[in-house]
Amino acid sequence: MHIEYHKWWSQNLCRDMEYKVYGHDGQAFLAFACQDGRFFDWESYGMIGALAPFIESGRIRIICVDSIDPETWSNKGGDKRWRIEQQERWFHYVVDELLPNVRCNDSQMFFTIGCSMGGFHAANFFFRRPDLFNGMLALSGLYHASYGFDDYTDDLVYANSPQDFLPNMPSDHPWMQTYRQRRIIFCVGQGAWEDPAPLEHPHHGPHPQGEGRTGMVRLLGIRCRARLALLAPSGPVFHRKDTTRVEPADGCREGMDLLLTAIH
Repeated sequence: MHIEYHKWWSQNLCRDMEYKVYGHDGQAFLAFACQDGRFFDWESYGMIGALAPFIESGRIRIICVDSIDPETWSNKGGDKRWRIEQQERWFHYVVDELLPNVRCNDSQMFFTIGCSMGGFHAANFFFRRPDLFNGMLALSGLYHASYGFDDYTDDLVYANSPQDFLPNMPSDHPWMQTYRQRRIIFCVGQGAWEDPAPLEHPHHGPHPQGEGRTGMVRLLGIRCRARLALLAPSGPVFHRKDTTRVEPADGCREGMDLLLTAIH
């Protein structure tokens, strides 16, 4: 397997940033770790090994991003404005510095992917810059900024809260048509951490968009009429007539095969 390790100075973050690339060709995936995770977690937890047949055959190429969640979303005791400004600096590091360096050609598009907090990042990057991404796969994420910032809000918190900015996006905004041309996949599991409880605002009760995970899918289906799929172990739990039905997979390799088929 072709593997690259990189470490270089980020102008946005004023520090060295690390990332790894697995593979030599194929659909490029921008992979985000779980909350407070590192760029090597996808390898350490066996995901790269499970996807090795796809990577080695040139079907996919995975770029694993380093996070700064401990400074931003997890830093509950820090100054909220500084935290969200740091999040924005990291966002621009990924978009303006990392992506241009890992592109194989000027027209290459990326597919964002992540689990938990990584699922939020995958969705947030995709919905903010769908011109750079041809799809997203978010597993068990929450998509409202109150998760990290409670009742604090400002312009940057709003810009990093898909369940806030998507409902207010004008119907004639060019991103709307772009969303319809992309592949948007949400995946949820079952159990205590996946129960469809309302997304509670700490002071204002349930978020107006409904349940934290499935509410995001309903929002997108209504506002964007996007190509959506919501997966669960027992089968698809959300399906629209303009949505391609995607059956659940039993394992990582089967899931990737399914995903690549859906993309193409």
